[in-house]
Amino acid sequence: MHSASSGDATTNSTRADAARREGRFRVVHSKVAVRAAPTTQACVIHVAFKGDVYYGRQHEIDGHPWLLLNQKHLNNFSIQSHTQEAWMLIHGAQVGLGDLLRPLYKDVEVLEELLWRLSGDKAERVRPLVSALKKTNIRFGSDLLRRTGTTQGLARLQAFIEQELHGLVIPNILISLVRIAVEDSRLAFSGFPNPPPWTKTGILFTAPHSLPLCRPGHRPHVPEARTSGLARGFAETVGGVCLTWTQKEEERAKRFFKKKGKPDPTNKDPNFTHQRRLSSSPWTRNLREIKTLFDSDRPCLHIDLHGCKDPGPSGGSHLVVGLRAMEFAHKVSPCVFRRFLEIAFAAALPGWSVNLQPQRQLTGALEDDYCTLTQQSLSEEGGAWTWAVQLEMSRALRTYLSGNNTVQGLVAEAIMYAWTLASHRDVKEPDRFVHHCAYWLVRCKQSMSKDPPAGLSLSPPSAPAEEGPPETESVKGPAATANSDECPAELECEEEAESEAAEATANTEPRPPAFDGSFKDIEEEMLKAARDLGELSDPYDRMTRAQHPTAVTLLRDWFQSDVERPSQQYSVIGSWDSFVKPLPMEWDG
Repeated sequence: MHSASSGDATTNSTRADAARREGRFRVVHSKVAVRAAPTTQACVIHVAFKGDVYYGRQHEIDGHPWLLLNQKHLNNFSIQSHTQEAWMLIHGAQVGLGDLLRPLYKDVEVLEELLWRLSGDKAERVRPLVSALKKTNIRFGSDLLRRTGTTQGLARLQAFIEQELHGLVIPNILISLVRIAVEDSRLAFSGFPNPPPWTKTGILFTAPHSLPLCRPGHRPHVPEARTSGLARGFAETVGGVCLTWTQKEEERAKRFFKKKGKPDPTNKDPNFTHQRRLSSSPWTRNLREIKTLFDSDRPCLHIDLHGCKDPGPSGGSHLVVGLRAMEFAHKVSPCVFRRFLEIAFAAALPGWSVNLQPQRQLTGALEDDYCTLTQQSLSEEGGAWTWAVQLEMSRALRTYLSGNNTVQGLVAEAIMYAWTLASHRDVKEPDRFVHHCAYWLVRCKQSMSKDPPAGLSLSPPSAPAEEGPPETESVKGPAATANSDECPAELECEEEAESEAAEATANTEPRPPAFDGSFKDIEEEMLKAARDLGELSDPYDRMTRAQHPTAVTLLRDWFQSDVERPSQQYSVIGSWDSFVKPLPMEWDG
Protein backbone atom coordinates (compact mmCIF):
# COMPACT_ATOMS: atom_id res chain seq x y z
CA MET A 1 0.00 0.00 0.00
CA HIS A 2 1.33 3.42 -0.94
CA SER A 3 1.50 5.64 2.17
CA ALA A 4 0.40 9.26 2.29
CA SER A 5 3.99 10.40 2.87
CA SER A 6 5.20 8.62 -0.23
CA GLY A 7 2.25 10.14 -2.13
CA ASP A 8 3.42 13.58 -1.01
CA ALA A 9 6.90 12.69 -2.15
CA THR A 10 5.70 12.31 -5.67
CA THR A 11 4.99 16.02 -5.73
CA ASN A 12 8.63 16.94 -5.21
CA SER A 13 11.04 18.27 -7.83
CA THR A 14 11.61 14.83 -9.35
CA ARG A 15 7.98 14.63 -10.36
CA ALA A 16 7.66 18.30 -11.32
CA ASP A 17 10.79 18.39 -13.44
CA ALA A 18 9.92 15.14 -15.17
CA ALA A 19 6.47 16.18 -16.37
CA ARG A 20 6.51 15.73 -20.16
CA ARG A 21 3.22 16.12 -21.91
CA GLU A 22 -0.50 16.11 -21.38
CA GLY A 23 -2.77 14.31 -23.80
CA ARG A 24 -4.71 11.18 -24.63
CA PHE A 25 -3.32 7.67 -24.31
CA ARG A 26 -4.68 4.37 -25.60
CA VAL A 27 -4.35 1.05 -23.78
CA VAL A 28 -2.41 -1.38 -26.02
CA HIS A 29 -2.01 -4.25 -23.53
CA SER A 30 -4.82 -6.68 -22.78
CA LYS A 31 -5.49 -4.95 -19.45
CA VAL A 32 -3.68 -2.40 -17.32
CA ALA A 33 -4.12 -1.59 -13.65
CA VAL A 34 -5.06 1.92 -12.54
CA ARG A 35 -3.35 2.54 -9.21
CA ALA A 36 -3.69 5.06 -6.42
CA ALA A 37 0.00 6.02 -6.65
CA PRO A 38 2.86 5.71 -9.19
CA THR A 39 4.21 2.42 -7.92
CA THR A 40 3.40 -1.18 -8.74
CA GLN A 41 2.81 -1.79 -5.04
CA ALA A 42 -0.05 0.73 -4.80
CA CYS A 43 -3.61 -0.47 -4.58
CA VAL A 44 -5.58 -1.05 -7.77
CA ILE A 45 -8.61 1.24 -8.03
CA HIS A 46 -9.66 0.35 -11.59
CA VAL A 47 -8.76 -1.94 -14.51
CA ALA A 48 -8.43 -0.56 -18.05
CA PHE A 49 -8.77 -2.82 -21.07
CA LYS A 50 -7.19 -2.77 -24.50
CA GLY A 51 -8.56 0.01 -26.66
CA ASP A 52 -9.66 2.23 -23.78
CA VAL A 53 -8.58 5.87 -24.05
CA TYR A 54 -7.50 8.01 -21.08
CA TYR A 55 -6.47 11.63 -20.71
CA GLY A 56 -3.68 12.71 -18.41
CA ARG A 57 -0.15 14.00 -17.95
CA GLN A 58 2.96 11.88 -18.40
CA HIS A 59 5.58 11.82 -15.61
CA GLU A 60 8.91 10.10 -15.08
CA ILE A 61 8.91 8.45 -11.63
CA ASP A 62 12.11 6.72 -10.53
CA GLY A 63 13.06 6.18 -14.16
CA HIS A 64 9.70 4.73 -15.20
CA PRO A 65 6.99 6.49 -17.26
CA TRP A 66 3.64 6.93 -15.53
CA LEU A 67 0.42 8.63 -16.56
CA LEU A 68 -1.39 10.80 -14.00
CA LEU A 69 -5.01 10.61 -15.07
CA ASN A 70 -7.24 13.64 -15.38
CA GLN A 71 -9.59 14.21 -12.46
CA LYS A 72 -12.66 13.45 -14.56
CA HIS A 73 -11.64 9.79 -14.76
CA LEU A 74 -11.76 9.42 -10.98
CA ASN A 75 -15.45 10.25 -10.99
CA ASN A 76 -16.08 7.25 -13.25
CA PHE A 77 -14.27 4.71 -11.03
CA SER A 78 -16.34 2.63 -8.62
CA ILE A 79 -13.51 2.70 -6.05
CA GLN A 80 -12.19 6.11 -5.09
CA SER A 81 -8.50 6.71 -4.49
CA HIS A 82 -7.68 7.97 -0.98
CA THR A 83 -5.02 10.20 -2.51
CA GLN A 84 -7.51 11.52 -5.08
CA GLU A 85 -5.05 10.49 -7.78
CA ALA A 86 -5.05 7.72 -10.39
CA TRP A 87 -1.90 6.45 -12.12
CA MET A 88 -1.20 4.05 -14.97
CA LEU A 89 2.15 2.57 -15.90
CA ILE A 90 2.95 3.46 -19.54
CA HIS A 91 5.72 0.94 -20.18
CA GLY A 92 5.91 -2.36 -18.32
CA ALA A 93 9.66 -2.97 -18.39
CA GLN A 94 9.84 -3.12 -14.60
CA VAL A 95 7.29 -5.95 -14.54
CA GLY A 96 8.61 -7.82 -17.58
CA LEU A 97 6.17 -6.38 -20.11
CA GLY A 98 6.38 -4.05 -23.08
CA ASP A 99 4.25 -1.01 -23.92
CA LEU A 100 1.05 -0.78 -21.89
CA LEU A 101 -0.14 2.62 -23.18
CA ARG A 102 0.71 4.66 -26.23
CA PRO A 103 0.16 8.36 -26.93
CA LEU A 104 -2.89 9.11 -29.05
CA TYR A 105 -2.81 12.00 -31.52
CA LYS A 106 -5.73 13.47 -33.42
CA ASP A 107 -4.00 13.54 -36.79
CA VAL A 108 -1.91 11.01 -38.72
CA GLU A 109 0.28 13.93 -39.83
CA VAL A 110 2.02 13.14 -36.52
CA LEU A 111 4.27 10.35 -37.76
CA GLU A 112 4.11 8.40 -34.51
CA GLU A 113 0.31 8.19 -34.74
CA LEU A 114 0.46 6.94 -38.32
CA LEU A 115 2.98 4.22 -37.46
CA TRP A 116 1.02 3.13 -34.40
CA ARG A 117 -2.11 2.72 -36.52
CA LEU A 118 -0.29 0.73 -39.17
CA SER A 119 1.15 -1.57 -36.54
CA GLY A 120 -2.21 -2.33 -34.98
CA ASP A 121 -0.83 -0.92 -31.70
CA LYS A 122 2.03 -3.43 -31.61
CA ALA A 123 5.00 -1.61 -30.13
CA GLU A 124 7.90 -4.00 -30.80
CA ARG A 125 8.94 -2.26 -34.01
CA VAL A 126 7.13 1.07 -33.78
CA ARG A 127 8.81 2.23 -30.58
CA PRO A 128 12.45 1.90 -31.76
CA LEU A 129 11.62 3.35 -35.21
CA VAL A 130 9.87 6.40 -33.72
CA SER A 131 12.77 6.96 -31.31
CA ALA A 132 15.28 6.80 -34.16
CA LEU A 133 13.28 9.23 -36.29
CA LYS A 134 13.00 11.69 -33.40
CA LYS A 135 16.79 11.76 -33.15
CA THR A 136 16.78 13.31 -36.64
CA ASN A 137 14.02 15.78 -35.63
CA ILE A 138 11.46 14.00 -37.80
CA ARG A 139 8.15 14.13 -35.95
CA PHE A 140 5.64 14.94 -38.66
CA GLY A 141 4.87 13.53 -42.06
CA SER A 142 5.93 16.78 -43.70
CA ASP A 143 9.33 16.49 -41.99
CA LEU A 144 9.89 13.05 -43.47
CA LEU A 145 8.74 14.05 -46.96
CA ARG A 146 11.10 17.03 -47.00
CA ARG A 147 14.08 14.99 -45.75
CA THR A 148 13.50 12.19 -48.27
CA GLY A 149 12.62 14.33 -51.29
CA THR A 150 15.82 13.27 -53.07
CA THR A 151 17.44 9.89 -53.65
CA GLN A 152 20.42 10.94 -51.54
CA GLY A 153 18.23 12.07 -48.67
CA LEU A 154 16.28 8.83 -48.76
CA ALA A 155 19.47 6.76 -48.71
CA ARG A 156 20.99 8.74 -45.83
CA LEU A 157 17.93 8.32 -43.63
CA GLN A 158 17.69 4.61 -44.47
CA ALA A 159 21.35 4.13 -43.50
CA PHE A 160 20.83 6.01 -40.23
CA ILE A 161 17.77 3.95 -39.31
CA GLU A 162 19.59 0.71 -40.08
CA GLN A 163 22.41 1.80 -37.78
CA GLU A 164 20.05 2.80 -34.97
CA LEU A 165 17.99 -0.37 -35.27
CA HIS A 166 20.98 -2.69 -35.68
CA GLY A 167 19.42 -5.37 -33.48
CA LEU A 168 16.22 -5.41 -35.53
CA VAL A 169 15.86 -6.95 -38.96
CA ILE A 170 14.39 -4.24 -41.19
CA PRO A 171 13.57 -4.08 -44.92
CA ASN A 172 16.15 -2.28 -47.04
CA ILE A 173 13.34 -0.07 -48.37
CA LEU A 174 11.79 0.73 -44.99
CA ILE A 175 11.99 4.52 -45.31
CA SER A 176 10.59 4.35 -48.83
CA LEU A 177 7.62 2.42 -47.47
CA VAL A 178 7.12 4.92 -44.65
CA ARG A 179 7.26 7.78 -47.14
CA ILE A 180 4.56 6.17 -49.27
CA ALA A 181 2.44 5.60 -46.16
CA VAL A 182 2.68 9.31 -45.31
CA GLU A 183 1.69 10.29 -48.85
CA ASP A 184 -1.25 7.89 -48.90
CA SER A 185 -2.44 8.99 -45.46
CA ARG A 186 -3.28 12.37 -47.01
CA LEU A 187 -5.63 10.83 -49.57
CA ALA A 188 -9.20 9.60 -49.09
CA PHE A 189 -10.44 6.65 -51.14
CA SER A 190 -14.02 5.37 -51.02
CA GLY A 191 -16.23 3.07 -53.05
CA PHE A 192 -20.02 2.71 -53.18
CA PRO A 193 -21.70 0.66 -51.94
CA ASN A 194 -18.39 -1.06 -51.13
CA PRO A 195 -14.78 -0.57 -52.24
CA PRO A 196 -13.84 -1.97 -55.66
CA PRO A 197 -14.26 -4.44 -57.15
CA TRP A 198 -17.68 -4.47 -55.43
CA THR A 199 -18.81 -1.10 -56.75
CA LYS A 200 -21.83 -0.82 -59.03
CA THR A 201 -19.87 0.89 -61.80
CA GLY A 202 -16.23 1.18 -62.83
CA ILE A 203 -16.20 4.99 -62.61
CA LEU A 204 -13.62 6.91 -60.60
CA PHE A 205 -14.08 10.57 -59.63
CA THR A 206 -11.02 12.56 -58.53
CA ALA A 207 -10.68 16.11 -57.18
CA PRO A 208 -6.99 17.02 -56.82
CA HIS A 209 -7.36 20.79 -56.34
CA SER A 210 -9.29 21.09 -53.07
CA LEU A 211 -6.30 22.56 -51.16
CA PRO A 212 -3.37 24.94 -51.87
CA LEU A 213 -0.71 23.26 -54.00
CA CYS A 214 2.78 23.91 -55.30
CA ARG A 215 3.27 23.99 -59.06
CA PRO A 216 6.90 24.21 -60.29
CA GLY A 217 7.59 27.42 -62.18
CA HIS A 218 4.11 28.82 -61.57
CA ARG A 219 2.17 30.64 -58.91
CA PRO A 220 0.70 28.49 -56.13
CA HIS A 221 -2.54 26.80 -57.14
CA VAL A 222 -5.40 27.97 -54.92
CA PRO A 223 -8.17 25.59 -53.75
CA GLU A 224 -11.15 24.98 -56.00
CA ALA A 225 -14.10 25.08 -53.62
CA ARG A 226 -16.57 22.19 -53.38
CA THR A 227 -14.80 19.91 -55.88
CA SER A 228 -14.01 17.18 -53.34
CA GLY A 229 -17.58 17.17 -52.03
CA LEU A 230 -18.94 16.86 -55.54
CA ALA A 231 -16.55 13.99 -56.30
CA ARG A 232 -17.87 12.07 -53.29
CA GLY A 233 -21.47 12.92 -54.15
CA PHE A 234 -21.14 11.86 -57.79
CA ALA A 235 -19.43 8.59 -56.82
CA GLU A 236 -22.14 7.73 -54.31
CA THR A 237 -24.91 8.47 -56.83
CA VAL A 238 -23.59 6.16 -59.56
CA GLY A 239 -22.04 3.57 -57.25
CA GLY A 240 -18.50 4.37 -58.23
CA VAL A 241 -15.20 5.31 -56.60
CA CYS A 242 -13.75 8.64 -55.46
CA LEU A 243 -10.18 9.71 -54.71
CA THR A 244 -9.66 13.05 -52.98
CA TRP A 245 -7.53 14.68 -50.33
CA THR A 246 -8.73 13.86 -46.82
CA GLN A 247 -10.74 16.55 -45.07
CA LYS A 248 -8.13 16.75 -42.31
CA GLU A 249 -5.38 17.29 -44.88
CA GLU A 250 -7.45 20.00 -46.54
CA GLU A 251 -7.82 21.75 -43.17
CA ARG A 252 -4.13 21.35 -42.32
CA ALA A 253 -2.95 22.59 -45.72
CA LYS A 254 -5.23 25.63 -45.55
CA ARG A 255 -3.97 26.49 -42.06
CA PHE A 256 -0.39 26.22 -43.33
CA PHE A 257 -1.19 28.48 -46.30
CA LYS A 258 -2.88 31.04 -44.07
CA LYS A 259 0.08 31.11 -41.67
CA LYS A 260 2.97 30.94 -44.17
CA GLY A 261 1.42 32.65 -47.17
CA LYS A 262 2.39 29.74 -49.41
CA PRO A 263 1.39 26.06 -49.82
CA ASP A 264 3.07 23.24 -47.93
CA PRO A 265 5.98 22.36 -50.25
CA THR A 266 5.33 18.65 -49.70
CA ASN A 267 1.95 18.93 -51.47
CA LYS A 268 2.65 19.09 -55.20
CA ASP A 269 -0.03 19.69 -57.82
CA PRO A 270 -1.11 16.21 -59.04
CA ASN A 271 -2.47 17.75 -62.24
CA PHE A 272 0.99 19.04 -63.18
CA THR A 273 3.31 16.05 -62.83
CA HIS A 274 6.49 15.66 -64.87
CA GLN A 275 6.76 12.50 -66.92
CA ARG A 276 9.91 11.49 -65.02
CA ARG A 277 8.00 11.60 -61.72
CA LEU A 278 5.02 9.49 -62.73
CA SER A 279 6.45 6.39 -61.06
CA SER A 280 6.84 8.22 -57.73
CA SER A 281 3.75 10.44 -57.75
CA PRO A 282 1.26 9.38 -55.03
CA TRP A 283 -1.76 10.24 -57.17
CA THR A 284 -0.42 8.31 -60.18
CA ARG A 285 0.35 5.36 -57.93
CA ASN A 286 -3.16 5.37 -56.47
CA LEU A 287 -4.73 5.59 -59.92
CA ARG A 288 -2.79 2.46 -60.82
CA GLU A 289 -3.66 0.62 -57.62
CA ILE A 290 -7.36 1.45 -57.93
CA LYS A 291 -7.39 0.21 -61.51
CA THR A 292 -5.84 -3.11 -60.45
CA LEU A 293 -8.76 -3.63 -58.05
CA PHE A 294 -11.07 -3.93 -61.05
CA ASP A 295 -10.96 -6.81 -63.52
CA SER A 296 -8.43 -6.22 -66.28
CA ASP A 297 -11.14 -6.56 -68.96
CA ARG A 298 -13.69 -4.39 -67.16
CA PRO A 299 -14.18 -0.99 -68.88
CA CYS A 300 -13.30 1.81 -66.47
CA LEU A 301 -13.83 5.57 -66.65
CA HIS A 302 -11.85 8.29 -64.86
CA ILE A 303 -13.57 11.66 -64.28
CA ASP A 304 -11.29 14.44 -62.99
CA LEU A 305 -13.26 17.31 -61.43
CA HIS A 306 -11.92 20.86 -61.36
CA GLY A 307 -13.11 24.40 -60.77
CA CYS A 308 -12.66 27.37 -63.07
CA LYS A 309 -13.66 31.03 -63.04
CA ASP A 310 -17.18 32.05 -63.91
CA PRO A 311 -17.63 33.00 -67.55
CA GLY A 312 -17.48 36.68 -68.37
CA PRO A 313 -19.17 38.85 -70.97
CA SER A 314 -16.41 38.16 -73.48
CA GLY A 315 -16.48 34.39 -73.26
CA GLY A 316 -16.14 31.29 -71.13
CA SER A 317 -18.52 28.46 -70.23
CA HIS A 318 -19.95 27.09 -67.00
CA LEU A 319 -18.86 23.55 -67.87
CA VAL A 320 -15.80 22.70 -69.96
CA VAL A 321 -15.35 19.07 -71.06
CA GLY A 322 -11.71 18.13 -71.70
CA LEU A 323 -11.14 14.95 -73.74
CA ARG A 324 -7.78 15.79 -75.26
CA ALA A 325 -5.96 13.26 -73.08
CA MET A 326 -7.91 10.52 -74.85
CA GLU A 327 -7.10 12.06 -78.22
CA PHE A 328 -3.38 12.04 -77.39
CA ALA A 329 -3.50 8.47 -76.05
CA HIS A 330 -5.09 7.13 -79.28
CA LYS A 331 -6.88 4.41 -77.32
CA VAL A 332 -10.55 5.12 -77.97
CA SER A 333 -11.98 7.82 -80.17
CA PRO A 334 -13.76 10.34 -77.93
CA CYS A 335 -16.08 11.64 -80.67
CA VAL A 336 -19.06 9.44 -79.77
CA PHE A 337 -18.45 10.04 -76.05
CA ARG A 338 -18.42 13.79 -76.70
CA ARG A 339 -21.75 13.58 -78.50
CA PHE A 340 -23.48 11.63 -75.74
CA LEU A 341 -22.06 13.97 -73.10
CA GLU A 342 -23.47 16.87 -75.09
CA ILE A 343 -27.04 15.58 -75.12
CA ALA A 344 -26.85 14.19 -71.56
CA PHE A 345 -25.66 17.53 -70.14
CA ALA A 346 -28.28 19.33 -72.24
CA ALA A 347 -30.93 17.25 -70.45
CA ALA A 348 -29.46 17.51 -66.94
CA LEU A 349 -28.14 21.11 -67.09
CA PRO A 350 -30.42 23.12 -69.38
CA GLY A 351 -29.49 26.77 -69.55
CA TRP A 352 -25.88 26.27 -68.49
CA SER A 353 -23.28 26.93 -71.15
CA VAL A 354 -21.17 23.85 -71.99
CA ASN A 355 -17.95 23.77 -74.03
CA LEU A 356 -17.37 20.23 -75.30
CA GLN A 357 -14.31 20.93 -77.45
CA PRO A 358 -12.02 23.54 -75.89
CA GLN A 359 -9.08 24.51 -78.07
CA ARG A 360 -6.61 26.31 -75.81
CA GLN A 361 -7.72 26.22 -72.17
CA LEU A 362 -8.89 23.42 -69.90
CA THR A 363 -8.52 20.76 -72.59
CA GLY A 364 -7.59 17.97 -70.17
CA ALA A 365 -4.04 17.53 -71.52
CA LEU A 366 -0.70 19.31 -71.48
CA GLU A 367 1.48 19.38 -74.56
CA ASP A 368 4.91 19.54 -72.86
CA ASP A 369 6.73 17.17 -70.50
CA TYR A 370 4.07 17.52 -67.81
CA CYS A 371 0.91 15.44 -67.49
CA THR A 372 -2.59 16.15 -66.26
CA LEU A 373 -4.32 13.58 -64.07
CA THR A 374 -6.34 12.26 -67.02
CA GLN A 375 -3.14 11.80 -69.01
CA GLN A 376 -1.67 9.94 -66.05
CA SER A 377 -4.64 7.59 -65.73
CA LEU A 378 -4.41 6.67 -69.42
CA SER A 379 -0.68 5.94 -69.11
CA GLU A 380 0.81 2.61 -68.03
CA GLU A 381 2.13 4.22 -64.85
CA GLY A 382 -1.39 5.29 -63.95
CA GLY A 383 -3.05 1.95 -64.63
CA ALA A 384 -3.92 2.31 -68.35
CA TRP A 385 -7.56 3.32 -67.86
CA THR A 386 -9.51 3.13 -71.12
CA TRP A 387 -11.58 6.32 -70.73
CA ALA A 388 -10.73 9.64 -69.05
CA VAL A 389 -12.31 13.09 -69.10
CA GLN A 390 -11.60 16.34 -67.27
CA LEU A 391 -14.61 18.42 -66.19
CA GLU A 392 -14.05 22.08 -65.35
CA MET A 393 -17.00 23.63 -63.50
CA SER A 394 -17.52 27.33 -62.91
CA ARG A 395 -17.90 28.61 -59.37
CA ALA A 396 -21.60 29.30 -59.98
CA LEU A 397 -22.20 25.74 -61.22
CA ARG A 398 -20.35 24.18 -58.29
CA THR A 399 -22.36 26.27 -55.86
CA TYR A 400 -25.60 25.29 -57.58
CA LEU A 401 -24.82 21.58 -57.62
CA SER A 402 -23.65 21.55 -54.00
CA GLY A 403 -26.96 23.06 -52.90
CA ASN A 404 -29.24 20.98 -55.11
CA ASN A 405 -29.06 17.25 -54.49
CA THR A 406 -31.54 16.49 -57.25
CA VAL A 407 -29.61 18.18 -60.03
CA GLN A 408 -26.31 16.89 -58.62
CA GLY A 409 -27.62 13.34 -58.96
CA LEU A 410 -28.91 13.98 -62.47
CA VAL A 411 -25.50 15.26 -63.59
CA ALA A 412 -23.71 12.23 -62.11
CA GLU A 413 -26.11 9.89 -63.91
CA ALA A 414 -25.70 11.90 -67.12
CA ILE A 415 -22.00 11.05 -67.09
CA MET A 416 -22.70 7.38 -66.41
CA TYR A 417 -25.33 7.02 -69.17
CA ALA A 418 -23.23 8.95 -71.70
CA TRP A 419 -20.24 6.72 -71.06
CA THR A 420 -22.25 3.48 -71.16
CA LEU A 421 -23.88 4.42 -74.46
CA ALA A 422 -20.64 5.70 -76.01
CA SER A 423 -18.62 2.63 -75.08
CA HIS A 424 -21.24 0.29 -76.62
CA ARG A 425 -20.48 -2.11 -73.80
CA ASP A 426 -22.98 -4.77 -72.88
CA VAL A 427 -24.95 -4.50 -69.66
CA LYS A 428 -26.23 -7.16 -67.28
CA GLU A 429 -29.93 -6.47 -67.85
CA PRO A 430 -30.52 -4.49 -71.07
CA ASP A 431 -34.27 -4.03 -70.52
CA ARG A 432 -33.71 -2.77 -67.00
CA PHE A 433 -31.02 -0.37 -68.26
CA VAL A 434 -33.39 1.08 -70.88
CA HIS A 435 -36.04 1.54 -68.19
CA HIS A 436 -33.59 3.34 -65.88
CA CYS A 437 -32.39 5.58 -68.70
CA ALA A 438 -35.96 6.50 -69.59
CA TYR A 439 -36.75 7.21 -65.95
CA TRP A 440 -33.68 9.46 -65.70
CA LEU A 441 -34.93 11.43 -68.73
CA VAL A 442 -38.33 11.84 -67.07
CA ARG A 443 -36.67 13.17 -63.92
CA CYS A 444 -34.60 15.61 -65.99
CA LYS A 445 -37.78 16.88 -67.64
CA GLN A 446 -39.53 17.21 -64.29
CA SER A 447 -36.56 19.13 -62.88
CA MET A 448 -36.74 21.55 -65.82
CA SER A 449 -40.49 22.03 -65.40
CA LYS A 450 -40.23 22.57 -61.66
CA ASP A 451 -37.50 25.19 -61.71
CA PRO A 452 -36.64 26.10 -65.33
CA PRO A 453 -33.58 28.30 -65.83
CA ALA A 454 -34.15 31.85 -67.00
CA GLY A 455 -34.98 32.16 -70.69
CA LEU A 456 -35.31 28.40 -71.26
CA SER A 457 -38.39 26.36 -72.15
CA LEU A 458 -38.83 22.72 -73.05
CA SER A 459 -38.78 23.69 -76.73
CA PRO A 460 -35.51 24.41 -78.56
CA PRO A 461 -34.13 27.80 -77.51
CA SER A 462 -34.09 30.39 -80.24
CA ALA A 463 -31.06 32.18 -78.83
CA PRO A 464 -27.93 31.20 -76.91
CA ALA A 465 -28.63 30.44 -73.27
CA GLU A 466 -27.91 32.94 -70.59
CA GLU A 467 -24.84 32.81 -68.36
CA GLY A 468 -26.73 30.38 -66.14
CA PRO A 469 -29.72 30.26 -63.81
CA PRO A 470 -30.23 33.45 -61.88
CA GLU A 471 -28.80 33.62 -58.39
CA THR A 472 -31.96 32.59 -56.63
CA GLU A 473 -32.12 31.70 -52.97
CA SER A 474 -31.40 28.06 -53.84
CA VAL A 475 -28.01 29.11 -55.24
CA LYS A 476 -26.73 31.63 -52.76
CA GLY A 477 -28.76 30.77 -49.67
CA PRO A 478 -27.90 28.43 -46.77
CA ALA A 479 -28.73 25.36 -48.84
CA ALA A 480 -25.86 26.12 -51.16
CA THR A 481 -23.39 24.77 -48.64
CA ALA A 482 -25.50 21.96 -47.22
CA ASN A 483 -23.40 19.22 -48.78
CA SER A 484 -20.11 21.06 -48.71
CA ASP A 485 -17.13 20.02 -46.61
CA GLU A 486 -16.16 23.62 -45.91
CA CYS A 487 -17.89 26.23 -43.80
CA PRO A 488 -19.32 29.31 -45.59
CA ALA A 489 -16.52 31.57 -44.34
CA GLU A 490 -13.86 29.23 -45.69
CA LEU A 491 -15.69 28.93 -48.98
CA GLU A 492 -15.90 32.69 -49.29
CA CYS A 493 -12.14 32.99 -48.77
CA GLU A 494 -11.50 30.25 -51.32
CA GLU A 495 -13.77 31.86 -53.88
CA GLU A 496 -12.11 35.24 -53.41
CA ALA A 497 -8.75 33.57 -53.98
CA GLU A 498 -10.14 31.85 -57.09
CA SER A 499 -11.25 35.15 -58.56
CA GLU A 500 -7.71 36.51 -58.20
CA ALA A 501 -5.94 33.38 -59.48
CA ALA A 502 -4.59 33.12 -63.01
CA GLU A 503 -3.33 30.26 -65.19
CA ALA A 504 -5.18 27.06 -64.36
CA THR A 505 -8.53 28.66 -63.54
CA ALA A 506 -8.76 30.88 -66.62
CA ASN A 507 -12.03 30.49 -68.54
CA THR A 508 -12.15 32.87 -71.51
CA GLU A 509 -12.55 30.78 -74.66
CA PRO A 510 -15.39 31.83 -76.98
CA ARG A 511 -18.69 30.42 -75.78
CA PRO A 512 -20.01 27.74 -78.17
CA PRO A 513 -23.63 27.92 -79.36
CA ALA A 514 -26.24 26.34 -77.15
CA PHE A 515 -27.61 22.87 -77.84
CA ASP A 516 -30.04 23.26 -80.74
CA GLY A 517 -32.15 20.15 -80.32
CA SER A 518 -35.38 19.55 -78.45
CA PHE A 519 -35.82 17.38 -75.38
CA LYS A 520 -37.66 14.89 -77.58
CA ASP A 521 -34.58 14.62 -79.79
CA ILE A 522 -32.48 13.81 -76.70
CA GLU A 523 -34.93 11.11 -75.60
CA GLU A 524 -35.03 9.44 -79.00
CA GLU A 525 -31.25 9.39 -79.47
CA MET A 526 -30.41 8.10 -76.00
CA LEU A 527 -33.13 5.46 -75.82
CA LYS A 528 -32.32 4.18 -79.31
CA ALA A 529 -28.67 3.73 -78.30
CA ALA A 530 -29.76 2.08 -75.02
CA ARG A 531 -31.94 -0.46 -76.85
CA ASP A 532 -28.98 -1.41 -79.05
CA LEU A 533 -26.91 -2.62 -76.09
CA GLY A 534 -26.54 -6.35 -75.64
CA GLU A 535 -26.60 -8.50 -72.55
CA LEU A 536 -23.39 -9.13 -70.66
CA SER A 537 -22.91 -12.90 -71.07
CA ASP A 538 -19.88 -13.30 -68.80
CA PRO A 539 -20.05 -11.03 -65.74
CA TYR A 540 -16.75 -9.81 -64.40
CA ASP A 541 -15.23 -12.14 -61.83
CA ARG A 542 -14.88 -10.14 -58.65
CA MET A 543 -13.89 -12.90 -56.26
CA THR A 544 -11.06 -15.01 -57.68
CA ARG A 545 -8.66 -12.27 -58.76
CA ALA A 546 -5.39 -12.10 -56.81
CA GLN A 547 -4.84 -8.94 -54.80
CA HIS A 548 -1.34 -7.53 -55.17
CA PRO A 549 0.22 -6.09 -52.00
CA THR A 550 0.84 -2.36 -51.93
CA ALA A 551 3.68 -0.52 -50.21
CA VAL A 552 1.40 0.34 -47.30
CA THR A 553 0.25 -3.26 -46.79
CA LEU A 554 3.88 -4.43 -46.89
CA LEU A 555 4.77 -1.89 -44.19
CA ARG A 556 1.76 -2.90 -42.12
CA ASP A 557 2.66 -6.58 -42.37
CA TRP A 558 6.24 -5.86 -41.28
CA PHE A 559 5.04 -3.94 -38.24
CA GLN A 560 2.59 -6.66 -37.24
CA SER A 561 4.88 -9.64 -37.92
CA ASP A 562 6.13 -11.51 -34.86
CA VAL A 563 8.85 -13.43 -36.69
CA GLU A 564 12.25 -11.77 -36.67
CA ARG A 565 14.10 -14.54 -38.47
CA PRO A 566 12.89 -17.84 -39.96
CA SER A 567 13.96 -20.96 -38.11
CA GLN A 568 14.70 -22.76 -41.40
CA GLN A 569 17.84 -22.13 -43.44
CA TYR A 570 17.34 -21.41 -47.13
CA SER A 571 19.83 -21.66 -49.98
CA VAL A 572 20.08 -19.99 -53.36
CA ILE A 573 18.60 -22.25 -56.06
CA GLY A 574 21.25 -23.82 -58.27
CA SER A 575 24.17 -22.76 -56.07
CA TRP A 576 25.06 -26.40 -55.31
CA ASP A 577 26.04 -27.26 -58.89
CA SER A 578 29.28 -29.22 -59.33
CA PHE A 579 29.05 -30.40 -55.72
CA VAL A 580 29.83 -26.94 -54.39
CA LYS A 581 28.48 -26.04 -50.97
CA PRO A 582 25.14 -24.17 -51.50
CA LEU A 583 25.11 -20.44 -50.88
CA PRO A 584 22.90 -19.46 -47.92
CA MET A 585 20.24 -16.82 -48.42
CA GLU A 586 20.41 -13.76 -46.20
CA TRP A 587 17.23 -12.88 -44.33
CA ASP A 588 16.27 -9.23 -44.90
CA GLY A 589 12.88 -9.20 -43.19
